[in-house]
Amino acid sequence: MGDSMGSKRAEWEAANKNGSAYLDNATCKAMLLADLKTAAKDEKSPLFGLRVTLREQHHKSFNVTLADAPFAIFQTTKCERTDYTRRSDTHLVAQNEKGDGLLWLTEAAGKALAAAESIASEWNYDRSDIQTDYFDVGFYFNVGFNAEQAGAEKHAMLLAGGEKSARRHQVEQNMLSVVNDKLAEQGATLIESTWGRAFSNAVTKLFGQAAELKMRTEVDACVGSERFDTAAADAAGAAVVESRKAGQSFRNKAARVNERAAKDAKAKQAETAVAVTKAVTELTGAQKAWATRRARAAAKAVSP
Repeated sequence: MGDSMGSKRAEWEAANKNGSAYLDNATCKAMLLADLKTAAKDEKSPLFGLRVTLREQHHKSFNVTLADAPFAIFQTTKCERTDYTRRSDTHLVAQNEKGDGLLWLTEAAGKALAAAESIASEWNYDRSDIQTDYFDVGFYFNVGFNAEQAGAEKHAMLLAGGEKSARRHQVEQNMLSVVNDKLAEQGATLIESTWGRAFSNAVTKLFGQAAELKMRTEVDACVGSERFDTAAADAAGAAVVESRKAGQSFRNKAARVNERAAKDAKAKQAETAVAVTKAVTELTGAQKAWATRRARAAAKAVSP
């Protein structure tokens, strides 16, 4: 049975009731998120410049999303390192297994994922024993890039890389529209992408197994042995990255404008408060002076 504990978790437990304290999920989540955000502000960290969010999916499971990546997430050249290339979905490859396109994580993207996992491990522990099917961990941890941003880059690269990829994408998007129209009629949650099993399951549930098989047949018909244009794909990916940077720059400017507006409003509010206080003080003084004069007049009227 293994018994490993991250250094920061061990330090926290040692500092609280001599190691007998229990690090609850809420506290652990707050500590972990704080460390991730600190790393995102550190120019030497692979997470620098990323917007980090952490969501507790269910008990003992944390999902971290990395957004606004200032670097390309995908490339057409396979990474030499493999310690972070075992992932699927947007974490590793956006690939067409039929041969018309294969995208890999860039080194910067892989290092960012690895850095987030390393920080998480500092707050975790693992006393599991796989041989006896015994599992005991502090929490389960998943990290990936923002699905919308990664998906936009992925699709742009695949569409630019080959005509058949573009046709396949168009077929899938048409089918996605049909499925979402039906789901909207039923008041059900819409499907965001054709990526993964959720889309296929929705087609099967709404239109039957035969329709799902026909859909896959039509998609496969758009795939062939066409040569993938890696240069065009890389250029498309670079364009998406620049667009993402421009969008983030705009959001940063908007945030600064809002911050200045809030400061100006606060300053104006403070000025108003000072003016009101001054007016009240002056009014109080005038009232006191008037009361004094009235008292003197009354005293003078009754004096012999």
